Amino acid sequence: MDASVRNHRKSYQSVSQSPRRRIASLILLVGVILVGAQLLRSREHIVDATIVLHVGDAPWASRVEVDMTPAAGGPPLAHLVWAVSGPEVSLKTHLPPGQYQAQVTLTADLRSEQSERTVYIARDAVVTLDLSATAPPR
Repeated sequence: MDASVRNHRKSYQSVSQSPRRRIASLILLVGVILVGAQLLRSREHIVDATIVLHVGDAPWASRVEVDMTPAAGGPPLAHLVWAVSGPEVSLKTHLPPGQYQAQVTLTADLRSEQSERTVYIARDAVVTLDLSATAPPR
């Protein structure tokens, strides 16, 4: 073997087995594991829930919108829209568990009526909002 091949082989071995490289690889591996665990943990905090709106026997509204805002504050985490076609309408949603303010808007033609309800979302919860007593807009 000539000297240049020997020197190249020595430099490759010293670089591939240097303590700095091992530490950097270990730090990178730990970082990837931590980020992956955080992503999995955040996914576990989303639950399926069903929102059921009871609008009564003679629904006057043609459309219902619900904004789900955390009770602690912040922007709405879900905006749900239904076309009213009977006494009850339901829709599945995915939200973090907790207490929410449900801002409900019932719309008929160009008029609308708003109401607000406090609801609690848990895993596989069925939340029923009774809107049958809500008067049509004037």
